[in-house]
Amino acid sequence: MKIVMYLIFLVILLIVSLSFREGFQSGQFSYLAPSPPAVLDASTEASFIDAFNKSAGVIFPNSKIDPSDTKKMTDIKKYATSDEINYYIQNKKWPYNSYIMNYLNTNKETLLKQLEQLKIYSLEDLQRCFPTRMFYAAFIYAKESSISPKPLSNDIFTGKQPPPVEPTSDTPTSDSSTSDSSTSDSSTIHPPFSSENYSKLQSICSTLK
Repeated sequence: MKIVMYLIFLVILLIVSLSFREGFQSGQFSYLAPSPPAVLDASTEASFIDAFNKSAGVIFPNSKIDPSDTKKMTDIKKYATSDEINYYIQNKKWPYNSYIMNYLNTNKETLLKQLEQLKIYSLEDLQRCFPTRMFYAAFIYAKESSISPKPLSNDIFTGKQPPPVEPTSDTPTSDSSTSDSSTSDSSTIHPPFSSENYSKLQSICSTLK
């Protein structure tokens, strides 16, 4: 009986653990809205640099971060929230919301062909390199910005609309509380990457040099 109870406890522990790891992905548009640059303490920043160098740095050696190079971290903080950065420290990949995950699954074959130019051969490696807003800017923005009327995801990305309130309270959310007020020019954000020109993806990596 003790063995059975012990096994049940392990199963429950495993479920809780997996729910925590994947919880960031359950919000449909989490981390898609504009947000202020992430604010990190020295310990968190050092932990992120170590995690990033051991994960994304393996795929793009030139993207490895020298702790003395403040520009790299400044660029990363523009694209990722502190929640995302803390998730990366724990999981060695960026948290993707369900909208992005659905896009990846639906367009997997096409994406992988495009990613060969960057020597990325799996969607898992892609998730190790690009946070949500950077991914959207590179692969989705150009297509959705040409649609009329524009989809909600595009309006959230440009700051024209706040993300919808998630139905559950236990799902971690992004630092997108600023998207409903944001700055006066949040609706005129012009992402520097185009999904029609994949050579520009090289510039994503160069921002981390």
